[in-house]
Amino acid sequence: MLVGFAMKELKSHDTKAVIGLFDPSARICVKPHILSFSTPWPKFKTMIENMDTCCLNTPVWDKIRKRLNSAKE
Repeated sequence: MLVGFAMKELKSHDTKAVIGLFDPSARICVKPHILSFSTPWPKFKTMIENMDTCCLNTPVWDKIRKRLNSAKE
């Protein structure tokens, strides 16, 4: 399914990425902290090029990251 999604998206004008393994029937087969990710290679390269300016590099996400890290302790 993951490979099929990425292959289908290669033909799309507006390619997408998907995060998976949210299905409750699949959750019992993987560790709790594991998810899947699938995207065509050209989309992935664009994501890498944009990562320095993405929303995860903002003060708001710094606060969220700190909160998540403190919840682990």
